Amino acid sequence: MKLAKSIDRDYRSLRNYFHKKFELMEIALTEDEAAPTVAEDADADKSQAAYHGFSHLIKPDMLMNTYSYWEFWAKNLCDYQKYKRDLPQICRRTKGKSALQVFHEYLTGYVGIDLSAVQDSRDRIDDLRRVRNKFMHNGGYISDKEEDEYCLIEGISINIFPYKKEGLMSSLITIEYAFIWSTLDHAKVYLYTAAIA
Repeated sequence: MKLAKSIDRDYRSLRNYFHKKFELMEIALTEDEAAPTVAEDADADKSQAAYHGFSHLIKPDMLMNTYSYWEFWAKNLCDYQKYKRDLPQICRRTKGKSALQVFHEYLTGYVGIDLSAVQDSRDRIDDLRRVRNKFMHNGGYISDKEEDEYCLIEGISINIFPYKKEGLMSSLITIEYAFIWSTLDHAKVYLYTAAIA
C-alpha cells in the first residue's frame, strides 16, 4: 500500500534527520561549555551575554517534528478511509478532545480498524502530545501542580527552579534521548498498523 510506504519513508527520513541533529547538538553543547561566562544585570531589559547557544532548542524541535509526522499521517489515513469507504466526514474536535482521540475514534469506530495491538503506541503518542503541548504553549515549563503527572512519563525529567512559587510555571521539562527515539518509533508503529489494516 502506498500510504504505508510513505509513512515508512518519512519515518526513515526523520530518523536520519534526528541522527544529524544529535550530532549537531553535541557540537553545540561543546561550544556552550567553552563559551565565556558573563555576569549579567538581572534587572536589565536586554541580555548582555556575548554568546547565545541553541542546543536547548534541538530536542523540543524533534518533538514538534515527531508530532507533526504523526498528526499529518493520522489525518491522511482518516481521509483515505473516508473516501475509500464513503464514510462521514471526520467530526470536528470538541472541547477536551485531542487530535489523537478524534483520529483514533474515527479509525476504530467508523472505519472499524482494530488497533488494540498498538495500545502501547497510542499511550506513548499521548505522552508525546502532552509534552509537545507544554513546549508549544508554555516553553516547556509546568506548574508545581503538574510535576507529579509529568514525572511519570518515561524519558522525561523535571528541573525544579529555586524560585518556585505555588501556581507559577516554575519547573522545566527535560527531554531525554530515549524519549525522542521511543515516541518516533511508536508513532510509526501506530500509523503503519492503521495503514496496512
